[in-house]
Amino acid sequence: MSGKGDKKRRRALDAYSRLQRAAGLAASRVEAAVHPFGLSASQFGVLDTIAARGAVHQQELAEALGRSKAQMTAIIDALESRALVRRERHPTDRRFITVHLTDDGSTVLAVATPVRTAAIVDLM
Repeated sequence: MSGKGDKKRRRALDAYSRLQRAAGLAASRVEAAVHPFGLSASQFGVLDTIAARGAVHQQELAEALGRSKAQMTAIIDALESRALVRRERHPTDRRFITVHLTDDGSTVLAVATPVRTAAIVDLM
């Protein structure tokens, strides 16, 4: 490989490494911001997505948040155990499950959102 190609390759790898570190830092800051509310960043993402979109199919949540079906089930299980969301099966197609934000979920989201936003603004 030519010297020019090596330099381009090194710059690309260095940029990628910096992006990974920045993403990790951002993720840890957001995680720390929502942790006092008993939430993970993923759980916050579920609450926030439902608040923005309304009741959402569980599969749609998984796709929107880049999680597997199994991961999304675990996240929703945790939120449901705290009564922050509720699942509802379709009346005729029991395979179709929508996830709804509860009043408690709305309250937690309303309190956690400004703290999360401040953490992101401070980071940026």
